[in-house]
Amino acid sequence: MKNNLKSIAWTLGALAVLTTGCRQKAAVEVEIEGLQDGPVYVHYAPVTDLSAVVDDTLQAEDGKFSFSPAIGEVPLEIRIEPAADLRVDRRGRLSVPMSHRIRFWMQPNEQVRLRGSYEDGCLNYMLRGSKDLEAQAALRGSVKGVLREYSLMARAVDSLYGLGIDNIDEAYVDSLYAELSARMETVHAAEQQFVRTHAGHVLSGLYLLEQQSADAFLELEQGLQAGVRDGLLKERIAEAKAYFERRKQLEANAAALVQDAVAPDFTLTDIHGKPVRLSDYAKRYVVLDFWGTWCPWCIKGMPEMKRYYEKYGRKVTFIGIACRDRLDKVQDLVKKEKLPWLSVMNGEGDNDVSFRYGVSGYPTKVILKPGLKVEKVVLGEDPVFYETLDALMK
Repeated sequence: MKNNLKSIAWTLGALAVLTTGCRQKAAVEVEIEGLQDGPVYVHYAPVTDLSAVVDDTLQAEDGKFSFSPAIGEVPLEIRIEPAADLRVDRRGRLSVPMSHRIRFWMQPNEQVRLRGSYEDGCLNYMLRGSKDLEAQAALRGSVKGVLREYSLMARAVDSLYGLGIDNIDEAYVDSLYAELSARMETVHAAEQQFVRTHAGHVLSGLYLLEQQSADAFLELEQGLQAGVRDGLLKERIAEAKAYFERRKQLEANAAALVQDAVAPDFTLTDIHGKPVRLSDYAKRYVVLDFWGTWCPWCIKGMPEMKRYYEKYGRKVTFIGIACRDRLDKVQDLVKKEKLPWLSVMNGEGDNDVSFRYGVSGYPTKVILKPGLKVEKVVLGEDPVFYETLDALMK
């Protein structure tokens, strides 16, 4: 209901602006050298509620187009996506590469002039209209080389996935993701520096919300001036803070699963509605497989998991814990793949076992010795899991 009320308020504000008369000049005027004639997709929303987004399609002619978003009483987030720059990613979705993405924040009643050009595999642009706009363009310009590298690497990852999951090396893909993360850390470092040096500016609150590191977010949030932290972004910052605090706890939970630590007990419901309690298997070796029907690497590893179940199923209890999933999908896949081990559904809230075990990626396999003592935690479809199991069963 809260979001609906916000959307209604936003719409009423927009209508109020439209009824006050026509502008002599468009609020946003864009000119980009090298931009193809054709559709340009524009999306804008109040920074207080990005779900209240307005989508529009414009036509670029001679590299130019303009528009006047319905301006309310709070800054807007503007995203511009030339149709010619859209690419299909590995999930089959159309998106614009980071190097060609246009996004900025504008104040109410601000006049924005964007001038850009395609150079060195990147869409470069400058913003005019206020010092805030110029600061945003300057920050983006300082990392444009990194954005270009990121986009090229992301295309490489998409191409690999196009070969099919059975034809690519998970370790190699993971290494590419690590490099992608490193480049994004460079971008976020520039944003973090802005926040530290402009603690009382609303832009700092917006750049704070871009952060992906829990440590960085929580540190920067504490340094914000109260006027920013408790201002128009108060709700979004509070939600993000709760998320990052939970993520910090997730990391602490993962760090606690050291060798010989006693694993947390749990009771979950299997796909037939029967309770499964981990402590019932305390006298045996146990494998916990955190997975999902949506996880291609989990599915790819099932034949090898079945082989090891046949190999050690009399000595080891295998429990598959389906996470972020629907019961019917799990039931269908278990039946289709003829999975012989226990299959249970992960819980929610205090019974979210993936959270209690600090699971940050899928699949994650946990090997427990008798007494529910941790032997090994393995992220991904890694041969180390099978090698460890072989060594224990000798």
